[in-house]
Amino acid sequence: MVQGFNHHREWIAALDKYEKLLIENPDLRWEGLPGDQHTRMALGLYKLKCFAERMLEGSTAIWARLDAMDELRLHLISEHHWTLQEVRQIQDEEDFVFLLHDELQQMKLTEQEAGPVRQWTDHLGSRGEYQQHYRDSAS
Repeated sequence: MVQGFNHHREWIAALDKYEKLLIENPDLRWEGLPGDQHTRMALGLYKLKCFAERMLEGSTAIWARLDAMDELRLHLISEHHWTLQEVRQIQDEEDFVFLLHDELQQMKLTEQEAGPVRQWTDHLGSRGEYQQHYRDSAS
């Protein structure tokens, strides 16, 4: 049985990843930023995973089962004219976050996608910075 995309699990995994990274590498901390840097970093990775999930859900290619990374590679080929050889070299999620920066910045999370982020960030003083990434940002 194929396990579906779990927004809450993906959000928590992204938070954990960056919290651990910053604990192990304090030199990566941004100067002058409050303690929610791991949350900000997690948002990029989480949006990437939601972006890939949208492509997976919209795929009509019944001749192949692509994973999320392959969908992202196809996006780079079709939208940014990369070659197959170039995209096959990309193995790291952070590289995709960097390469698809513009798409992720413009992408608005649906209510379902935004749920875990909203739950986590509503208590933060910088809540508005996160709300701009939701489709229903007026809430």
